[in-house]
Amino acid sequence: MGGLGLVAHLRKEFRLDWNGIHGAAHWARVRFHGVSLARGLGLDERVPALDLGRVGIRPDPRRLCTPLARDAGRIERAWRWSLR
Repeated sequence: MGGLGLVAHLRKEFRLDWNGIHGAAHWARVRFHGVSLARGLGLDERVPALDLGRVGIRPDPRRLCTPLARDAGRIERAWRWSLR
């Protein structure tokens, strides 16, 4: 799945406001900056997401912006998952 098929799938399944602060444009910027960092550091730019646990960054739930992101249990599960 790619191109327009992927976009149609994401629009159907995307649980956040598509045009909101954490909508499609936000995640496009996240990816753009991630790829830019990977290129600058000589890393594989095909990796679509940063594995925070593997680089030693642990998010502080109090500083995140959505109720789900501020859930300390959710952050802990994501942290453990990123270390696998």
